[in-house]
Amino acid sequence: MWYDAGIKDGGELGARLRGKPCRVVSADTAIRTSARSARRPDVAVDCAPPKAGSCEARRPTVVVEALSPSTRKIDRFTKLEECRRHPSLRHILLVDPDAVAAKLYSRADEGAWRDEDLVGKDAVVALPAIDVTLPLAALDERLDMPA
Repeated sequence: MWYDAGIKDGGELGARLRGKPCRVVSADTAIRTSARSARRPDVAVDCAPPKAGSCEARRPTVVVEALSPSTRKIDRFTKLEECRRHPSLRHILLVDPDAVAAKLYSRADEGAWRDEDLVGKDAVVALPAIDVTLPLAALDERLDMPA
């Protein structure tokens, strides 16, 4: 398994956002998916200034979820569909820790979602909504990834 909780500290994603208006937030920060529901992704990027005393992202733009045996089905279906309805989200990345792979969902300007399979440590994760491009391996470069 190449992926562990390392991404949850923001790692390289947070470093690439340094000096930009967006910031990495952890699973402590909720994303409102409906009037009665909120989700707490493993990692998110919020592009609004934090509000004192709030544990909710104000303009979430990117969500990253690590698929685990216990959450895989919920993350790939329920959470994905709920997040796709959020008006400010532009990218949803579902990372498969067992395969050194991910699926990236990106919303086009006209609102349609497209998906892209990313396979291997050199696969490029392009997140134009936050002006960040990084190899899949950079999500947690502290770990040795299998070839």
